[in-house]
Amino acid sequence: MTRKRLNKVRDSEITKRELLDAVGEIIRLHGFSGLKTNAIARWIGKDKNLIRYHFQGLNGLQKAFIHEKDYWLPFFERFRLDEKPDMESVREIFSGLMQENFRSFYENGEMQKIILWQICEQSPLMKSISEERELAGEVLLGKTDELFRNTDVSFRAIIALLLGGSYYMSLHAHTNGSKICGIDMGSERERNEVLRTIDQVIGWACNVARDNPINENEAIDMVNQEFNRLEALAAEIAELAEKGEGQNLADEQLVMEVGVLKDFLLSKMTSLNNETQVATFLKVNLARLVRICNVLYNPLRVVNPDGEVLLGLIEEVRKPAADLIAGSIVLPKLFCAKEAVGFTEEWLRIKAVLLESGIDPLLVEIIGIPFNRFLRLEGKTTWSDFRYLRKFGAILAECISAGSFDEIVLLEMLIGLGYNHSRFSAYYSRMLQAAISDLNPEEQRKVLLRAKARLFQVTLYTSMRFDPGKMRVENELSRWIDAELGVPLESVVALEGEAGKLNRTQRVAELAYWEKLMYDHGFYNESNLDVFSEKIARNFNAKDGRSFTGSSIKAKLYSKDKSVIAPIAKKLREMLDDLDNFLPG
Repeated sequence: MTRKRLNKVRDSEITKRELLDAVGEIIRLHGFSGLKTNAIARWIGKDKNLIRYHFQGLNGLQKAFIHEKDYWLPFFERFRLDEKPDMESVREIFSGLMQENFRSFYENGEMQKIILWQICEQSPLMKSISEERELAGEVLLGKTDELFRNTDVSFRAIIALLLGGSYYMSLHAHTNGSKICGIDMGSERERNEVLRTIDQVIGWACNVARDNPINENEAIDMVNQEFNRLEALAAEIAELAEKGEGQNLADEQLVMEVGVLKDFLLSKMTSLNNETQVATFLKVNLARLVRICNVLYNPLRVVNPDGEVLLGLIEEVRKPAADLIAGSIVLPKLFCAKEAVGFTEEWLRIKAVLLESGIDPLLVEIIGIPFNRFLRLEGKTTWSDFRYLRKFGAILAECISAGSFDEIVLLEMLIGLGYNHSRFSAYYSRMLQAAISDLNPEEQRKVLLRAKARLFQVTLYTSMRFDPGKMRVENELSRWIDAELGVPLESVVALEGEAGKLNRTQRVAELAYWEKLMYDHGFYNESNLDVFSEKIARNFNAKDGRSFTGSSIKAKLYSKDKSVIAPIAKKLREMLDDLDNFLPG
């Protein structure tokens, strides 16, 4: 690097340092409200455009200053936990972290100004800084959750109180110098007492959590009590809303109660031992949350902030195990109302294209039934209905966007979508009857046999069905064709379960584990597990003829449940014994 270039770099660093120092001095004297571009430039006696040149503007300069003074990110580098820490490590790390925060904040006037700005003024910059700090802290806090599950200690709440208390005591002392609860923050001896107490409080929390775990019945009682409080509060809020006293912001107490219940529910769910327990847990608790959400929903209001809070909780509980949610769970009315907007727009676009393309208006009307069922908002729409309509709409939209389709393409696509509505089956049957009405018996037979074969050759878009309680549409239409061909009914019914499927003696979870075991050992040659799962669902029934979806089988491919693995291990040993009998010693 040339001397001239070296001097330029050095000058640039000096200017940046001057600008950052100026920010600190202005904040000390005038607070953050004094941070104006012209004021900073005047302070160092240089052109204000240098702020844009070095920091892309005032916002960038402020952010650089805060990052330089904010000690939390370096703290998170110093204070670390193993992936699965023990209670003693948690006590040691968090005690050290919170004591260091207390000391550093008391001594750092610029950091005090930053925190004051953060809590006194709405600012996108400060919000982004806070969120960045929160994300970094979550890495550390998240590792403590497992140790405090099934206890009545909220470690996160304790750390939040210690953090807020440390901030307040220092800010109070530096603002007016008065005592707090008789503690003189100007005294080093009394500050040391606060440091000792921080260690003591964290130690108490860790000891209580370790020595007094909550038993199963106590945990259930606590969840029920929290549900009862939430239900009572929701009823009060709904009553106020009916009187015209509703707010455009969510009720603060509701937000707090929802936060507590969320912690209870997620903690309980992660402690369950197998997928059956998780599925039952979700079915019971989601149904209860939906009822509370419906109490808070008022269709006459433009905004439903309290209902939105409950929707957020439902989503938090749903996400970790979405594939295990029972399709029969009724959706919240507020959720349906929000989704209805998008589905309405989607159906109007699809309907317009279909009619413009000359598709029979009656068929268009039949295609619209799933959309209209959802849009009626009768409060009976289920999770299964929503998942089906989402797939149904997506495939339809993809089909019409391709541009080249006719009635036959649409009919086969609807079969591949499991559209087993009775009106669709009747439409398809009438179309076939019209196609063979003028043919001789032999030609009729050929057409019907070709149609029957085609039913099981169409692209399978999903293993879901419009009506989960009815047989698949291809099986229903196949039986109608058999009747037209004169095949005796008893020979059709003789095929137990769904036509073309093999009936297994294993439960769904066992079947999934068995098939994945063969997949892992090279018995199958499939492109990916999504395709693999859908083909399992299409070709097998589980124990007692139970059918299942591709998504549900995929969720069970990686089971670690001993009750699932043990029967398979036993069966494999029996099979190996059989093979050994045919092999020379």
